[in-house]
Amino acid sequence: MPSNKVRTRFAPSPTGYMHVGNLRTALYTYLMAKHEDGTFILRIEDTDQGRYVEGAVDVIYNTLRETGLLWDEGPDIGGPVGPYVQSERMGMFKQYAEQLVAEGKAFRMAVFEGNPSNRYPAWEIMKETMDKPGRPIDGDVRISIAEQGPVRATLKVERSYGPSKFVQYVSLTDGGDDDRIDVRNTVDWSSRDVLLKAEFPCAVANAKAAYDLGLGFIERGNNTETAYEVPAQKWVDLTDADGSYGVTILNDCKYGWDKPADNTLRLTLLHTPSTEKRYAHQRTLDHGVHHYTYSIVGHTGARTEDALVAGEALNMPLVAFVAPKHAGHLGRTFSMLAASTPQIGVRALKAAEDGDGYIVRCYETTGNPVEGARITFPAAIVSAEECNGIEERIGDAAFEGRSLVVSAGKFAPKTYRVRLAEPAVRSTLAIDNAPVKLDYDITAYTTDEFFTYYTIDKALGSFAAELIPATVECDGVTFAMGEANTDDAVLCNGQTVALPADRTYTKLYVLASAVEEPRTAEFRVGDRTYEAEVPLWKGFYGQWGWYGNSEGFMQRAKIGYLGTHRHQTDLGNVPYGFSYMYLLTFDIPEGATTVTLPRDKKVLVYAMTASNNPIDDVKLASRTFVRPDER
Repeated sequence: MPSNKVRTRFAPSPTGYMHVGNLRTALYTYLMAKHEDGTFILRIEDTDQGRYVEGAVDVIYNTLRETGLLWDEGPDIGGPVGPYVQSERMGMFKQYAEQLVAEGKAFRMAVFEGNPSNRYPAWEIMKETMDKPGRPIDGDVRISIAEQGPVRATLKVERSYGPSKFVQYVSLTDGGDDDRIDVRNTVDWSSRDVLLKAEFPCAVANAKAAYDLGLGFIERGNNTETAYEVPAQKWVDLTDADGSYGVTILNDCKYGWDKPADNTLRLTLLHTPSTEKRYAHQRTLDHGVHHYTYSIVGHTGARTEDALVAGEALNMPLVAFVAPKHAGHLGRTFSMLAASTPQIGVRALKAAEDGDGYIVRCYETTGNPVEGARITFPAAIVSAEECNGIEERIGDAAFEGRSLVVSAGKFAPKTYRVRLAEPAVRSTLAIDNAPVKLDYDITAYTTDEFFTYYTIDKALGSFAAELIPATVECDGVTFAMGEANTDDAVLCNGQTVALPADRTYTKLYVLASAVEEPRTAEFRVGDRTYEAEVPLWKGFYGQWGWYGNSEGFMQRAKIGYLGTHRHQTDLGNVPYGFSYMYLLTFDIPEGATTVTLPRDKKVLVYAMTASNNPIDDVKLASRTFVRPDER
């Protein structure tokens, strides 16, 4: 057939009745073919066997015939490029996939066997390891369709390497991320003396690639004897030497890369070295379950700020929340700030540490100086100044109306303090807090001169009072704290505490922790009983596990207050001896007037606040990606 003849394809999925959208697509493809005297092809897309509906193929045939959309090639009449049922073409796909792998043109995971370390196995990767041929992960390969919806289609790939198991979800998404292939990985890793990398051989070739450094990027060449494993943050870009096109590889938590050839990038995923000479316990390094994602994004022309945007989008995806219905005054759109050019990347917006205005941190993103860029706020700027990293003034800053005027050199970071005019209307989500009066009966926090007199556990410890302010704020909730060196906490023993009677409150917030050991405690609010996990007041909130020796852990409770050191009678100020008060949240039932504390003297309560806090009623609408087998 002539190479320039128009051929269009309609590929419906036999998962039910055809709808108007299906028919519209069929009409468009039919008319395009007939207008150019071309060929209209029907192919049945039946790979989603989980949603297959018996008789749906006949429905497709009958609907098209009844509307006059007759196909020139298809499952029932054949043609030169059959089969025309997608499930019957799987053998062809496997053949070409194997050919791509054999020719070194396929993205793949590869293991490099024999992974010695001469000195420091935790972070040392030897070039001799990376120079070996990589072995593909091809044991017990199973491929299935995990999702096939209007927004996202996902393949599930399962495979093994010795005792290690791999599950990959390869996704294509319509809409904002339609130019991105996401590969989400779950690996149960227990192999030894190997290095695992993801290989990306590309049709792009350049002796140099660009590596994200968080603030700017750096260009590096191919591997050398002394520079072969290099760091990058959220992305690496390889643009063809002629600047016509390129590919950006994104990742969300893996930061070691190498470049063995002009057309190939490799991302280090897992590193388990042999350790014959020293640090023998590290021979199980990286053992355990890992979750990570890397993505592939193509682009035409030279690399632009799109690489930065794509890296941020993968690491900080847009998340939807559901909030209670309330009167709003911000309009249909609202922005806390906006930059006039992609050359200015805003890294942070926060309240100043001293409460005077807001701090905005930004940097130049492209490697080219920028003059007169603007960062626009939702209110008029009253004053602005440039600051250093610890928010100290170093000079004036220009501003006009609602816009801060920014100039910056190549990749230069900038920090500004801005003071905004008071808004005409305050947010309707203002938080109404009321302290709950407690009858303190134990001293929990001490100053340096009194830490030997007051202790709360058998190890003779106490909170460092110099770190505890008069009020503690957590998620917009304010707690009034007790005074140091006197009774400033409640040793729980079933006491009854009165709730504020000035108005009706819907939420109760408690700062509490346990002594000697974590506790499960019961709080009774009105006629309702709540069970709460109360972790220990000191130690680590979380810790890495040491495979074969100790279990890693992470506390589930939310930290309401963190002390960076604590007091102990025999040691004084204990550096890195962290101390915690945990935030417990309970609904206050209608008509409730009292709170009954746990009958457990190993639980301490430091403060309580009743509140009408609408923020707690804002809920996550959905996770951005839920593995189909976890739903």
